[in-house]
Amino acid sequence: MRTSAIRVISALSAAPWGAAETLWAETAQRLMARGCRVAASVRHWPQRPKPVAQLASLGVEIEERSDDGPGALVTAPGFDLTVLQQPDMFAATPWMNACRTSGQPYVTLTHYGALHEWPPGETGLALRAGFMGARANYFVSNASIALAARQSALNAVPRAVRVRTPYKVPHAGQLRWPAPDTPLRLACIGRLDLEDKGQDTLLHVLARPHWRARNVTLSLIGDGPHRALLQMMVNELALENIVTLTGPVRDIQGVWAHSHALVLASRAEGLPAVIVEAMLCGRPCVVSDVAGNGELLEEGVTGFIARTPGDDDMDDALERLWDARMKLEGMGAAAAAAARAAVPPDPASVFADMLLAACP
Repeated sequence: MRTSAIRVISALSAAPWGAAETLWAETAQRLMARGCRVAASVRHWPQRPKPVAQLASLGVEIEERSDDGPGALVTAPGFDLTVLQQPDMFAATPWMNACRTSGQPYVTLTHYGALHEWPPGETGLALRAGFMGARANYFVSNASIALAARQSALNAVPRAVRVRTPYKVPHAGQLRWPAPDTPLRLACIGRLDLEDKGQDTLLHVLARPHWRARNVTLSLIGDGPHRALLQMMVNELALENIVTLTGPVRDIQGVWAHSHALVLASRAEGLPAVIVEAMLCGRPCVVSDVAGNGELLEEGVTGFIARTPGDDDMDDALERLWDARMKLEGMGAAAAAAARAAVPPDPASVFADMLLAACP
């Protein structure tokens, strides 16, 4: 039986690597293990990202293209399917057009979207044509599918499929509940980018008098362009005894071994893996109702959903968490069960099956 040849074009250009790259990278490894030919086109950086180097060492053919051109891989012959990975809603539109006009079968994979970010000029028309010409359009949340339809002037995105992304904790990873005599320990895990992640909202909520009077702490876990600005906010708001910027953390289970709940005040998202990870570890979540943040949660059962990422709405959601603090262990157990029912043990293998099925 002939094996398939699949290429991935990553449209990521703002950074050498990001969380949205994990799904295609792990799927490439699963496809290689099945005997497929796999190639990937990524933007060239002075220092090759470690995940890209790892893929190359496993036999994935890597094209490192310059930032002023689409690269040659997208139209190279000999491939059955092209996967167009875009970290936001319309980053891959030039490659969609290249595949569509050259008759190359392709699928799209979209991770993130924001209602306030619209495709400029004719990009919206290219996005519409790109989605319509794809053999499948994969999204990480139902909300992302709806947003894609809206931003490409479609009643419904054709051949839209929701996929799950990899996570960094075991599928059966529920942890023991932290000691009851500790403060209510909240953790916010994500890129320190205020435009998308909204950590400033959490700081201004915790600076309110009723929160200052409570035994609660917040860890901001991650790194990003606004780390220094966030530290200044912590200092200006006199939150040094409440809020800690920890930097990046590899041991996600270690975070949840001593934290009680995840809090996200996101302004733009897809469906963050950190929600899945917290739930699998048995921790409830407090999230803004943005993109897919609330799609795995049930209000008051596995977490709390703020109507908006604004200060007052996040305050209200955190107040509901505080009022339910004696019930949080049971909510965490319910969250773990809900997550195990919603996400597969190996999302990359499931996505590999989808790609092979999409091949002509």
